[in-house]
Amino acid sequence: SCSIIESVLLENGFKVYNISPSAPTDSTIAYIKDTNPSLVLISVTLLDNMGSASRLVKKIGTYNNIPILIGGLAINNSSDIERNSVVSLNPNVKLILNSKLDELVKTIKDITKNNCRKEVELQT
Repeated sequence: SCSIIESVLLENGFKVYNISPSAPTDSTIAYIKDTNPSLVLISVTLLDNMGSASRLVKKIGTYNNIPILIGGLAINNSSDIERNSVVSLNPNVKLILNSKLDELVKTIKDITKNNCRKEVELQT
């Protein structure tokens, strides 16, 4: 699904930086600093990876004031308590729950409309 999102964003004029899910947090933070995207998208597929995603969200917040959208199967299947714990780590986090592709693109356009650079980092 991340490849589909990437393709749709590219078709809509966004520049997308796609980072491997195995990239260490410090490498991801360095990459964000280097590319300075308009927002970061994080997809979490497995519930076991919620802790890693939470640590990444928290660490991004300590270095940058960038909007973060986080979604995926694990977010959809997690409890309200788990979701709230992720959101509470960084005030710039917005959860994407069971969103249709056109709704996601609209959300991304709304977030980046005041930024002339339409650059998005996608971490799967």
